[in-house]
Amino acid sequence: MALSGSYSYAVTASDTIVVDWSATQNIAANQSKVTVHVNLVRGSYGRIDAHNAQADLWITGGHWTNASAVIGGGNNTTTLLIAVDQTINHNADGTASFTIGFTQVFNIKFSGRYIGTVNPGDRTFTLNTIPRASSFSSISNITLGQNITVNIANHANFSHNIEMKLNGTTIQGWQGLGGGVNTLTLNDVATNALTAALANTTSVPISWIMSTNSGSTMIGGIASSNSTVSLPASELTPTVGTLTIAEANATAAKQFKAGSYIQGISQLKFTVSGSSATHGATIKTTAISFEGSNYENGATSSAISTSGAVKATATVTDSRGVQASTSVTINVTAYQAPQITTAIAMRSNANGGFVSDGQYCTVIYKASSTNLPLANGKNAVKVAIDSQLANASNWTNIETIPYTGTSAEDTKVLGSDYDGTKQYNVRLVVTDAVGGSTQVVVTLDVAHVLMSWGKTQVGIGKVAQHGTLDILGDTYMDGELNVNGKISLAGPLEMQGQLSLSSQDGETTYTGVLTAQLLEQLDNTEKKAWEGGIYPWHSDKAIMSIPLSKTLTGWLLVWDYYKGGIGQNDKYNYTILPKAARQLPVGRIDVPLGMNNVGNMVKVLWFSDTNIEGDDKNGTDLNAQAILCRVFAI
Repeated sequence: MALSGSYSYAVTASDTIVVDWSATQNIAANQSKVTVHVNLVRGSYGRIDAHNAQADLWITGGHWTNASAVIGGGNNTTTLLIAVDQTINHNADGTASFTIGFTQVFNIKFSGRYIGTVNPGDRTFTLNTIPRASSFSSISNITLGQNITVNIANHANFSHNIEMKLNGTTIQGWQGLGGGVNTLTLNDVATNALTAALANTTSVPISWIMSTNSGSTMIGGIASSNSTVSLPASELTPTVGTLTIAEANATAAKQFKAGSYIQGISQLKFTVSGSSATHGATIKTTAISFEGSNYENGATSSAISTSGAVKATATVTDSRGVQASTSVTINVTAYQAPQITTAIAMRSNANGGFVSDGQYCTVIYKASSTNLPLANGKNAVKVAIDSQLANASNWTNIETIPYTGTSAEDTKVLGSDYDGTKQYNVRLVVTDAVGGSTQVVVTLDVAHVLMSWGKTQVGIGKVAQHGTLDILGDTYMDGELNVNGKISLAGPLEMQGQLSLSSQDGETTYTGVLTAQLLEQLDNTEKKAWEGGIYPWHSDKAIMSIPLSKTLTGWLLVWDYYKGGIGQNDKYNYTILPKAARQLPVGRIDVPLGMNNVGNMVKVLWFSDTNIEGDDKNGTDLNAQAILCRVFAI
């Protein structure tokens, strides 16, 4: 590449044609102006008689120039044969080349040799490349508030203009930037525009456009790049306002000291005020989490279910989806309804002394309430005593006794009209100052006598009420009890021996013995002995709450389909480990299993009267797709 050049052609031994060219470049126009001079240079013996002849010169593009050139002249002289100026348009990338062609007519005889038309041939030359538009490095994703660095790779002493565009709109421009590293600073207009765009998101895309200029003329095309702008992480988090907790139960607010919260009674109103988001964002939601439930700002909770230190957490979410939380812990006083620890009703005399056949009813009770931070006084109890004839539908209030403290203990003689031949119910209803209530019903039995007689009944130890023989108290018999009918039990049957049973179906008689051990085994039937989730491996041990010896027939093993680390609860298989297996010398059983869409497998188990252990084979291949999940006594 060059901006000048030359070449020559020997016409004779002493005469030479020399072609010189030079160029000047117009960077803005992407053009070069090429000037070509063709000279005839005569040497020491180069005299040529005066003579004019045709000269032709052309440059790239077929541009011909014709002239009548003077070829005559003396020794050691130079004559300009022809000169041409030609504008060469460069390619878009700034490159260009051109070709020079020249002919000169001589038509002379020189030193015995005829010289006609001379054609030195075409020559092509490459011009210096004209610098075009600059490029710039990709601009990294930036954080709002930081300076921006851009590296411009320029090809000449051009200036550059850069524009920052948001959603296609220019929000800031920088002019007259030179090549190399440039630092860009956002102005208030751009900062405000980006802040507004970031109100609902954590980052926004932007585009960068750069033009290259020579003076006031733009050079070549536009360079572009894309990046994002985000807010600093430290400035994204919203601010949670003040979480205020207040008693929402109006009755509780009057009853208890200010700032006191009572389990099962107090309800809380949550208020969050003063929350704010950063850089144009807004607070979209405010949620309060309390005792596993979520509430909106200003909502009222259910009655507090726990006691002690209880925490409420408020979480705000802004329009960008960024959250922040704050918590407040309150102390909740434990509360339970009044407790009745003693409740006795007995037949008595007028002084309250126990008399088994007395016509008076004496009630002995003891009750208490929770000590609470009441605003006025204590959580005093009140005891109401009601009675009714057994199986009646209505109650009659006998007496209501208010107490000034949190405990009540007394013995009350209710009256003398409690017929010894009848059974009564006595109800104690204890109420505390905050409305909690507990009741218990006790029975005043018929009068206890050694023996009573009626027309069709005999009572032993009590007044006869039921059936022909009505007995109160433990009964002992030496001999057989023969019953021609059924035995109805209103409570448990306790045995220290065995019960022989027989029944007859037609001509067939069935006999058997019922023991306490057999009753225990029957009672254990279908009860769960173990629950978990194991293959089991060799190191696993399932300890049964019901030994094999205390089952009627054995253990029912329940297998679950196992996939992805959890039991699926959709495919089960059931196998039995029989009780009789305890009699074998080796406590091992191979359990064949088949599951739909899984396949067949064999589990190896070792067992004792209380344990089941496994084998490492149980967790390999298909065996790994089933786990022991439950064991039932059968």
